[in-house]
Formats: sequence, C-alpha cells, structure tokens
Amino acid sequence: MDMQDIRKLFELADKYQVAEVEFNNDEVTLRITRSHPIEGGVMMQAPVMSAAPVAAPAATSAPANAATPAAAPAMPAGTEIKSPMVGTFYAAPAPGAKDFVTVGQSIKAGDTVCILEAMKIMNPIKSDVSGTVVKILVENGDPVEYGQPLFIIG
Repeated sequence: MDMQDIRKLFELADKYQVAEVEFNNDEVTLRITRSHPIEGGVMMQAPVMSAAPVAAPAATSAPANAATPAAAPAMPAGTEIKSPMVGTFYAAPAPGAKDFVTVGQSIKAGDTVCILEAMKIMNPIKSDVSGTVVKILVENGDPVEYGQPLFIIG
C-alpha cells in the first residue's frame, strides 16, 4: 500500500463522512478514525469498544416503594464471534437464500457465518473457532459496530 492509496482512503472517508474505516491485507493494517461535523454543527464520533469488562457501579439504597428494573438476560456460555468492522449484518448470501448458520448447527474454523456490508462491499465473515452455534445475537439487516458480538459458539 503506497501513500496514494492511503490518501484515497482519507478522501473517501471525508467524502462519505465515515467515522471509522479499517483496511487489512497481507502487508498492512490501517484504521482511520475521525470525527465529522453533521448538520446543525453537532459532532459525531464512533463509540469506543472496551475489551475488558467494566465493573458495575456500587449499589445505592433506594426507597422500598421504588420499582426495580428487570435484570438483563445472561449471555450463554461460549466463545463470541465479534464484528471486525462497522457495517450491515446479513445472515444469508442473498435475499431468500438459506442462512449461513443456524442455532444448533456445528461449524468449523474458517466457515463463513455471515456477510457484513460496508460501503457497498460485501465482506464474508469467517469463524475463528469450531463448535456449535449457541446463539445469534443480531437480526438480518441490523447495523453492527466494530467489536459487537454477533454469535456465541459453544
């Protein structure tokens, strides 16, 4: 990758007001992260994903008559397959086609599990692990963030 290619990536990020772009090939990995003004002068920036779990805040005493929020459902045990980029999740290779994977299906490392569309490019996402699909965490057509869990593999 030469400077002209890098310049083109910066120009495309500016033109389409993309907050984050990641490019990988055998030679280089390049990530461009920027803030862009949007209409009304408000700044927009991609959220930062933390790899380490964050400790829950200390409990505070609440009035006895206060309603308690429902507990979040626990994540199933297993290995997460996370999104390597920002894009749109597609479970199948084409509309109306059979999904790449379903819950309960056995997969091997290297199997395609979904497609992420980014900037009109369809990117097949492959599993890094072998196992059984325990849970699919996103719906077809959902936007996904970098690092967002997509699947749980047991």
